[in-house]
Amino acid sequence: MSRKWLSNEAKTWTEKGIISDEQASEILSLYPKDEKSRFFKLLPIIASILFGLSILSFIASNWNGIHDLVKLAIIIVFLFGFYASGSYFIEKKKTTIGLPLIGLGVVTFGAGIILLGQTFHIITYDAKTFILWGIAGIISAYFFRSRFLFLLPAAILTFGQFYSYTTFNTFSYTILVICIILLGSLWYRLKSVLVSLAYVTSMMVQCLILFFDGENTELVIFAGLIPLAFYMIGEFVKLERFTYPFQVVPLVVGFIFTLFLSFINPHDINEHFKYLPVYLAITAVFAGATLLMKYQTNNLFTSYQLILFLAFVIPIMGENVFQHEIFYVIYLFIFSIMYLLQGFKLEDNHTINIGTFLFIFTTLSAYLNLAWEFMHKSLLFLTGGIIIVGLHYFLQKKKKELIHNGGE
Repeated sequence: MSRKWLSNEAKTWTEKGIISDEQASEILSLYPKDEKSRFFKLLPIIASILFGLSILSFIASNWNGIHDLVKLAIIIVFLFGFYASGSYFIEKKKTTIGLPLIGLGVVTFGAGIILLGQTFHIITYDAKTFILWGIAGIISAYFFRSRFLFLLPAAILTFGQFYSYTTFNTFSYTILVICIILLGSLWYRLKSVLVSLAYVTSMMVQCLILFFDGENTELVIFAGLIPLAFYMIGEFVKLERFTYPFQVVPLVVGFIFTLFLSFINPHDINEHFKYLPVYLAITAVFAGATLLMKYQTNNLFTSYQLILFLAFVIPIMGENVFQHEIFYVIYLFIFSIMYLLQGFKLEDNHTINIGTFLFIFTTLSAYLNLAWEFMHKSLLFLTGGIIIVGLHYFLQKKKKELIHNGGE
């Protein structure tokens, strides 16, 4: 619950004589007010990053006119300068300044590799640059045990995998192994939901890239199993910092992919369904195992989330374009409405807000996909307005019920 809500409620309780002013003060003292807002804490980080990037961009813009040995000296000075100053501020307990400086040291290391490679005409045909850069970032994150620094190698290695695939048309198994062993062990040690979200996202993207290999187009269909597999893992690992990321990230990927498929001609998809029986068998096993875990943990009311992963097989239902679009829109509407109802069941405003956003977003996509071409624009906007007003009325009614029942 928020302290602001509790303060307003405590004032109402004292006015009604339910509690005294002293009791209200004691209750509020259990929830100390944070003197510094999150934005205020971010200001030194933003300033440090902008300062460092301004220096690096200035050097890069004048790079061609600098002697080769001077270039090497500049990179070494800035690299050790950022690391030394960052370590100094961290020792002084000023992590909001120190950690961004260490991060700039990691950025300088990667920029140095790229710039020196250009200077001395070193050409690579794989992702070695990002591998070295990512390892340097992992070492820094290990040494300082920082969630912020973890995000850097996660982003570097993920982008390196994407770069290797798009530029050289190869999947880097070295990056994948580094992410599983080195980055994975750091992820386990840091014990943070934010770190878990970053790690699961990185692994998800790399697994999808692996199955979208251009040389094996017949295996593209199995990419649909990746989000379901991650979601299933989240059911088996019952720790919030693991379960939440392992289920939220697959749901986001599933929603985006389902939305994407709604705009694709089914004829273009059906050609990849050569191994459909195998795909359906594996899907049934994963879905069955997930449902079993939900049953054992008395969590069956969230089983509706599996429909996002079953949406991958909708194209086999025919090649009628309009029918194809209708199926996907219905899927997205069912998911968003059920997610909204889940929020009301749990009395969780965060889930309610996400469900509301998904419903509105699905409505917008349905407009663009189905109604934009043939429905009169005035009628189109009128219908949308009616839907939004109705949704607003429903949410306001539910919000009052939550407040009346003591919800957040």
